[in-house]
Amino acid sequence: MPQASAHHGWAEFDTTRAYYLSGELTNVRWGSPHVEVTMRVERTAVPEDWAGRDLPEDVEEMGTRDTMKATRPYDGGRTELNLVLAPPETLRNWGLDRRLETGESIEAVGFLNREHDDELRPELIYLEDGKAVRQRLLSLPNKPVPPGQSPDSSVDSSGHGEASSSAAEQGDDSSPSHALVWTVTGTVVVLLVTGCALYVKRRGSGA
Repeated sequence: MPQASAHHGWAEFDTTRAYYLSGELTNVRWGSPHVEVTMRVERTAVPEDWAGRDLPEDVEEMGTRDTMKATRPYDGGRTELNLVLAPPETLRNWGLDRRLETGESIEAVGFLNREHDDELRPELIYLEDGKAVRQRLLSLPNKPVPPGQSPDSSVDSSGHGEASSSAAEQGDDSSPSHALVWTVTGTVVVLLVTGCALYVKRRGSGA
């Protein structure tokens, strides 16, 4: 199995698209800095119960449930993929107290490397006995979007995109454009009133 690059930050992976796949492990490299396995891709259809499956403790608050809901079938066309897992000590802390073995099957949801489409980094894996093992500690650079939705149309992580568009659609009177309109309108009204007053005064004087 070709060894992946030395650094495996999440920024190297397109985290806007979370892919499901399952299959048999054909190779396992158990060691630091990351455990790496090769999977023969055997199934890509997302199971019906996927979004509601039990998750490890402490991952709900990290957004893993949202990743499960946004999971799409793997469609990269590779028959084998290299999966970059957490380091051995981290896996033990997260409940995997043994080595993965060639020949066993796992399920995974993860993200493809931006430059190497044969490399995928899982956020979560499920063993043959149904045990879920988390693979992520840090926040993702970008939130996964559901199938059929473009990442470009999604709201940014702070939510400002949605709030700004809502304010524009509702006509927020506190916006700079509305303030300018009111200023110009007020000035015109004042000038009209002043002009009318002067006109009436002059007519009165002439009479």
